[in-house]
Amino acid sequence: MAFDAIPNVLCFFLCASSGSKTPTPGKQSTAVVGPQGSWVNTDPLNLRVYLGLTASQKQDVQWNLIQNSLHDWHNLPTKFPNLEDPMGYDMHALFTPEYLKVSFEYEGDQMPGKRNRALFSPKAVVGKIKYNVVGNSKWGYTGFFKNGGIGIMRLALDGLSIPAFIPTGVFKIYLDGARSINFNLVRNVEGQKSNKNFFQNSFSNVIDRSPVDDKNVEAAFNATINALSGGPLDRPLNGFTLGLYEQASVNADGSKVRGPIVAPFEGRCKPNPLLRINPSSTNDFRVDIHNVVKPGMVLYTYWARRTPDSTVEEQIGEIVATSEFVASEYGDQKLFFRQPQRRWSFD
Repeated sequence: MAFDAIPNVLCFFLCASSGSKTPTPGKQSTAVVGPQGSWVNTDPLNLRVYLGLTASQKQDVQWNLIQNSLHDWHNLPTKFPNLEDPMGYDMHALFTPEYLKVSFEYEGDQMPGKRNRALFSPKAVVGKIKYNVVGNSKWGYTGFFKNGGIGIMRLALDGLSIPAFIPTGVFKIYLDGARSINFNLVRNVEGQKSNKNFFQNSFSNVIDRSPVDDKNVEAAFNATINALSGGPLDRPLNGFTLGLYEQASVNADGSKVRGPIVAPFEGRCKPNPLLRINPSSTNDFRVDIHNVVKPGMVLYTYWARRTPDSTVEEQIGEIVATSEFVASEYGDQKLFFRQPQRRWSFD
């Protein structure tokens, strides 16, 4: 959508990260983001108005904010808060249910208030995507799995200072007049050791258990789950399994699915084998992804398992890049992906 064709109500959002000027795609932003600051005038993106926009308008809003804060590929930031160097953040607060509940309950697509991403997957590349429904599942999956949609994907590492190479991913699908649906994708916390091919392994909403799982993080996540409102089905099963029921319960036009909701228990993103990165690469992972991903390429095929005890996977979709993947301050710090709260159940 051309900038001048976007409704006037969006100009507030699109111009926000560079004062009152019309943003220029690719222009470097001078906005300062830190533990004591926020993106001036962009938060909370007038949430009530924002949620009422169409899916394509929401994608335009966020993509313009991303384009307005691009990093220099020759000078990518690598410093981020950690337990030894908190950079002004209260690291203890990051592990409290009060702080973590926001990741389940906030309905926007931008971090609320002065909240910024810290500690977990702090640096990334982001790009526009389209999810295409593929094949005819015998299960008749509903909602998103029947309609598909457009969104944004964020590919990151768990941390740049961690010796192991640990890819993670997340993507959101925008809906007309309703909050987005989001998919958090991890393999495990062990990673790939020294293998730098980001597309070496698949991602899933069901995380593989590992001997090096952080017990403190797991305890904080479980405490947060217990603090969420509602009954057992309104909370994730555990910190290793984020359900797909919410995604199956809503259509692309934002309407609720009528009748039985049919959701897979597990959705697995299998990387396109044509996306190859040298396992011994010495480049920043963001540069490598930017170099191999081109608009129009299939990034991942999406495979579903209907139940926890099912041994059969079937391909039900594919994730296609519709832009280049870029590194930006907004993509690093302010892009928000709500974690799905509803537990999977067999309707």
